[in-house]
Amino acid sequence: MDRLVFIGRIVFMAKLINHDKAIQYLDRIADPIVQSLIQYAYGKIFMEDLLNDLEGDFDLLFFFKTLGALLRDRERLAKALTGEIQDTFARD
Repeated sequence: MDRLVFIGRIVFMAKLINHDKAIQYLDRIADPIVQSLIQYAYGKIFMEDLLNDLEGDFDLLFFFKTLGALLRDRERLAKALTGEIQDTFARD
């Protein structure tokens, strides 16, 4: 999916890459809550025109996989959201 991005007088062609692979990945996620949250994040990209600031390609598959990894551990996510976990890269 291509999107023109204007910066001053220079025009960059920003596009989502791996879109089809990302949708296939999303369809294979067994947890409906994780799947729904990823779909929500995907929608936010367009609802808030986040591609307008994009200066290059955006790998949607990488984005979906990263969100999936974050969201599937609900216990850790809940601790992070309440501030209980401060070190974001450490394991419990």
